[in-house]
Amino acid sequence: MKAATDIRIVFSDIDGTVIHSDGTAGEINKRVIRQLQARGIRFVLASGRYLRGMDAVRRELGLEKEPVIASNGAYAEADGKCVFRSDLSQETTLGLNEIIRRNGAAAVLYAGDEWYMESGGMWFDNQKRFYPFSGIVAPFEEVFEKRLKGAGAAKIVARSEFPSVLRAIEDETRAEHPEILTMLSSGSLLEFSPANLDKGTAAKALLKHYGLSPDQAAAFGDFDNDLAMLSAVKYGFVMRNGSDAMLRSGLPVTEYTNDEDGLGRELGRLLSL
Repeated sequence: MKAATDIRIVFSDIDGTVIHSDGTAGEINKRVIRQLQARGIRFVLASGRYLRGMDAVRRELGLEKEPVIASNGAYAEADGKCVFRSDLSQETTLGLNEIIRRNGAAAVLYAGDEWYMESGGMWFDNQKRFYPFSGIVAPFEEVFEKRLKGAGAAKIVARSEFPSVLRAIEDETRAEHPEILTMLSSGSLLEFSPANLDKGTAAKALLKHYGLSPDQAAAFGDFDNDLAMLSAVKYGFVMRNGSDAMLRSGLPVTEYTNDEDGLGRELGRLLSL
């Protein structure tokens, strides 16, 4: 493969992409990221996680000073400053929560440096394993009134072990909130965002911030919420372990999975590292 010498920025999803299934970062990926930085090529983590929930991965990969995209594109930061932000309103968030609640799923609300659930249980414990440094049980109406004081939410997600439940929530959301886009980011997690907002939107904002074109960018992801980002750049790659929908997208697929450092290996070939 001919070296892609025009690449100046790389966007990467976290889970299922740049880290292994056990949550660790592989040595090939870490080495390649260091080589990119030495060449002055920016490496941007772009995740469905909220900003604080990305801190540990950023530290492990040496990306604390690099740009970042959080909450599926609702927030983008460069040089320590916000360059793009789009929150969900209180009214919309509570309406989505009602749909989630009546379908028997669990809702997680992200705002600021915290995440909230209206009750404890299996999904709260699951969240705590990922984000042990935060997590508050409180009615969402109270969260908006007493904690957010009129500010919006970064995102809300639905958690269920039953795909049929998430599909029902998707259908009802389309009917009641056509302005909202639903995206699966795992088999048990459904995310919501404004219809004109996704990781691709935030990636374009960062390209504009740095004066770069899509032809100078690469992107890697594994799940449906990554498609817009991969489609927004010249070099978009689906991970070998990607979802069925992503593997059918027509985009190039890495030779190796996330557990085999497929991202680092592909970048090594692409940039002759």
